[in-house]
Amino acid sequence: MAELDEKRPQSSQDGESSTDEKVEKQPSKTSSRRPSFSHPHEPVLLALVPSIAASIPPINTSDVEETTREDGKDGTGYLTGAPLVLALVALNLSTVLIFLDNSILSTATPTITNAFHSVQDIGWYVSSYQLALSALQPMTGKLFTYLPNKPTFIASVLIFELGSLICALSTSSRMLIGGRTVAGLGASGLFNGALTIIAALVPLRRRPAITGLLMGIGQLGLIGGPLIGGALTQYSTWRWCFYINLPIGGLAVAALAAVRIPEQMPKPAFRTFIASPGLWKKFDLAGAALLVPAVVMLLLALHFGGGAQYGWGSATVIGLFCGAGVVGALFVAWEWRVGGEDAMVPLGMFRQRVVTAACLTNLCLFSVTFVTSYFLPIYFQSVQGSSPFTAGVHMLPSIISQLITAVVSGFLVTKLGYYLPWAIFSAVLSSIGAGLITTWTVDTGIGTWIGYQIILGVGRGAGMQMALIAVQTVLQPSQIAVAMAMLTFVQGLGSAIIISVANTIFDDRLVTEISSRAPQVSPEAVIAAGATAFREIVSADDLPGVVKAYAVSFDKTFYLAVAMSALCFFTSCGLGNNDVRVKQKVDGGDGAAVEGGQEKKDDTNV
Repeated sequence: MAELDEKRPQSSQDGESSTDEKVEKQPSKTSSRRPSFSHPHEPVLLALVPSIAASIPPINTSDVEETTREDGKDGTGYLTGAPLVLALVALNLSTVLIFLDNSILSTATPTITNAFHSVQDIGWYVSSYQLALSALQPMTGKLFTYLPNKPTFIASVLIFELGSLICALSTSSRMLIGGRTVAGLGASGLFNGALTIIAALVPLRRRPAITGLLMGIGQLGLIGGPLIGGALTQYSTWRWCFYINLPIGGLAVAALAAVRIPEQMPKPAFRTFIASPGLWKKFDLAGAALLVPAVVMLLLALHFGGGAQYGWGSATVIGLFCGAGVVGALFVAWEWRVGGEDAMVPLGMFRQRVVTAACLTNLCLFSVTFVTSYFLPIYFQSVQGSSPFTAGVHMLPSIISQLITAVVSGFLVTKLGYYLPWAIFSAVLSSIGAGLITTWTVDTGIGTWIGYQIILGVGRGAGMQMALIAVQTVLQPSQIAVAMAMLTFVQGLGSAIIISVANTIFDDRLVTEISSRAPQVSPEAVIAAGATAFREIVSADDLPGVVKAYAVSFDKTFYLAVAMSALCFFTSCGLGNNDVRVKQKVDGGDGAAVEGGQEKKDDTNV
């Protein structure tokens, strides 16, 4: 037993990065069987998923050393019981923060602009946050790769909290925009940090269920944002839309501080790492210096091009697009020159078909989610005359169905092992749901828009985490943090581009439809008035034509969601049909090359 205890710390410290090395160095016990050092035998969520626990074979006592990280009983491996619950509470609260902060301003912004007389700054309340979040996201992948997970994640939460406090105490619109920028810096490390920590908390087989739970509970912030924002603004003050983040973030930090968060790979002490001579190279600071301005210029071009001050053909917008293209090309050239894992974006990672397909799938599916989630509330307000609060309530069918399906599909992947059927099912059902929504008119009844939203929500939820799981079946633990950062970066940046395209389609179509259906009305005046206030400037005779113009414009805009859903079907086919349970057994012959199902005989390279 003493000898066994001496072996355990090394096994746990090395984690999964040493798994394949052990498999290669240790001789097989028989000619047809080689030892597996993945660790799936002890259930992690025994109380939450009893059916999964019942299906797992008992531990072979001869493989005790091989399963130490899995059983977690020695305190050095995956978490179980109360520590796991506390860690998941912290991660879920942090994810709720992200979704809540994205949606709560939708109903508070008019009051904020009244307080600061800053209608011209409305776009910056969102753009400043998105600029900081998108520009820094790839760098956070490096932070979670080389620095300990726990303090890095807590630091991200605290920076986000600082930004929220600045916003709550703002005395001017500029101060509010500055606070939103600081909050975006902190938020850049929250979602991909949560995904990275989950990869260290539980084995791959259980990550679909945990990831589905994370994304499902996170949707509660999206659901409650408009409702909470409207209630706080109406009955208290808009400043509480930011104050509310402080206790939520505080609970997340307290819960995370109370548990030990394992690492997937050995990491040096912080002081040792900071003092190392090759620090600048590991973080690829030169790459960051190129990527950040490229992203900022691209997002500024999209922001200005879709606004009233500049047009898409203006010199400012064209210059920003050109600058983003040139600096972006320099960034790609630099990353190609650096190569290997020292690059901020290891381009060699994209030689894996699954990684490339996962990025494209995430981009397509979240584009569908953002386009529909962005324009559906406006449809309810402009076409059906709902208040912002009521429009948020009308969104519940799609959001609740998405939440439930995300959780259920995650648990079923954990149970059955395969994620690809869910990804394809998601693409097909999202296409159907988005297509049905394009049939909405001024007279669409409550039963119709509830039913169609449920179809869309189930489609979106079924595939929400499948690309994230697929990537983890083909990458080593040391690559997961960077991969998660890349997936969320592509998802966020791509969605910003798609929303800009959707806005352009909507605005252009609205001008055409108003000119056709209400020729006496100025399209520019209607657009300037906004999606609800146009009813105050349009005469009773012209109002039906303008409302009809809005309805038709929404239909045409939702065609973009249909197209992205259809594209998602083809990208999903490249995710591979790997079984996340493969290395959960002691297999002979062709064992898994990494934990969770990418078999050595399966060629996933392009």
